[in-house]
Amino acid sequence: IALKLTLSQPATIRVLIAGTVKGHKLRGACKPSAKKGKSCTTTVEKRTLTFSGSEGSNTFKPGLAGLGKGSYTAMITAENANGTSSAVTLAFTITNK
Repeated sequence: IALKLTLSQPATIRVLIAGTVKGHKLRGACKPSAKKGKSCTTTVEKRTLTFSGSEGSNTFKPGLAGLGKGSYTAMITAENANGTSSAVTLAFTITNK
């Protein structure tokens, strides 16, 4: 997978990848490793990647190896030197492994 971004100025790009996993409710919260309680699904952080982006067109390749089949979200944040940031969230599914 390649992420293509056009930046108006240099920025730090952070990609947080989270996955939806099956779990069980325990004390009102969905826990991915709990073995008792009612079934549920929860989101678990899988990895965070950081890239340096320059002004103009940039291509980043966040590695997806080891994620396995399932549904995921990628929260992509660009932050400039002044601390101003902008974020977007993408959803994707891995169907073959």
